[in-house]
Amino acid sequence: MRPHWPHLALTSAAPALARLPGDDVCVAVATPGDAALVAWDARVGGRRRPEDHGYWQGVLGAVPVWFRRRGATVGYGYAWRRDGDAGERPEVRLGPLGVAAAADATPCLGALLRWVAHRRDAVGTVRPHDALTSCVALAGPHPALPPLLRAGFRVTNVETFCCSAERLFFDPEAYVALTGPEGTSLF
Repeated sequence: MRPHWPHLALTSAAPALARLPGDDVCVAVATPGDAALVAWDARVGGRRRPEDHGYWQGVLGAVPVWFRRRGATVGYGYAWRRDGDAGERPEVRLGPLGVAAAADATPCLGALLRWVAHRRDAVGTVRPHDALTSCVALAGPHPALPPLLRAGFRVTNVETFCCSAERLFFDPEAYVALTGPEGTSLF
């Protein structure tokens, strides 16, 4: 397996959402089990995996969403809540998230972060005093990395993406992997 780039886990307890693009992107909750969402993920994420979607939605309680700009669908994504261990804050984890054009990746991620901040109950029962930590994992070349760092996200873990295939199965600038239950990324 050949190493390709660092894969970074990022977290923020209070991201500066106004610093992120995506005000022109609307987030709409998708129907659970939506075949079109599974097809989008297969196209952007590089392989068909309906069982994973079932796990994310059924076991993790992930909320599937569509990203739309001026009525056109530009991407899909997931957000889900992970309750913290004793003494830890609950987290909202993002991903997978995919877009048709890499230029839409950062605006869609910004729109999803704002959507979660304003509709906190959408990712599970959130009491008014709960403070959520936002978690996302990005490939080193992803265009959202600099804006997220400027918005207050910090790198909390670094992995290395390795792949033996000559041609990669996804575009690292258009796809955000799932931040898994244990904190690592699942492609």
